[in-house]
Amino acid sequence: MKSQIKKILFKKQPEKIFPAVQIPHGEIQERVFLKNNSDKIEVSNRHSIVCQTPFCIAVRVDASHLSFFDADPVKLTIEKNNRMVASLDIARLFTLKESHHNIVICKITKVRCRQLSLFSQYLLLSFVFKSKKHSYLESEIYGAIYSYPKKIIVVSYRDQEYYNIFPMDFQGYYPEENLYLLGLRSTNITVKKMIETGRVVISEIEAVDIKTIYALGAHHSNTPPKIEELPFRIQESELFKFPLPEFASSYKEVEIISHYELGSHMMLVGKIRNSKKIKENSSSLYHLHFFEYADSVYREVR
Repeated sequence: MKSQIKKILFKKQPEKIFPAVQIPHGEIQERVFLKNNSDKIEVSNRHSIVCQTPFCIAVRVDASHLSFFDADPVKLTIEKNNRMVASLDIARLFTLKESHHNIVICKITKVRCRQLSLFSQYLLLSFVFKSKKHSYLESEIYGAIYSYPKKIIVVSYRDQEYYNIFPMDFQGYYPEENLYLLGLRSTNITVKKMIETGRVVISEIEAVDIKTIYALGAHHSNTPPKIEELPFRIQESELFKFPLPEFASSYKEVEIISHYELGSHMMLVGKIRNSKKIKENSSSLYHLHFFEYADSVYREVR
């Protein structure tokens, strides 16, 4: 039954809700816009997810565009080839005080994915890819916000007795503010340690076996194996001496300066203290929702 529904609805038949895709730098086809009743501005590289329940995002705008958030409703739209593929109604919660007052934290209140009919989406989300972890509305929001590819990074932490290395995509780098935002599930055993010590290292990664990345994901809420038992070599960051996977192409050493408990996730706010490029990297790994992947040219990494 499930396979028949997928055959009817999709040219490609995704096996996962979020296929991992490899995209060369500068070749993301989708664009993200902040829109009010009369105007819109592009925020493709200036937005990030910071919490799931409630579903919250961070959006950076120039000071002259802060008035966008005074409109009702204000929307985030995702477009490809001048066609809207998803839209999200958002409501301002607060402005990040650690920024130049230009990063706004918003709650997503309503979405519409336009790749498929509402009935087709309902079939897929309710039966083929029904989730036990989040509500139907959250499933819809995932479909909308992940219509724009979300970059996968690797986070490293170490203290005297403990280390952890794991991937995540609730993250955003805001170079104009020299800030990094991370949305980490509150149950992640490393979050409290990061807040207490105020340090974390964030790595960009080159092409690597996706199974290796997902295996690291199991470390979110569990005790990681000994470093010498990892299936790859480790190097150290320059300033903090934190462990880096051998497939890191660059990294940023980040000082955690603040944190916000938003719900299911803790948003960490960090300032970049040191950046280093290790090797050239022509592409990155991203997660993309199957609604958008099904009609894309992106190559899934298996």
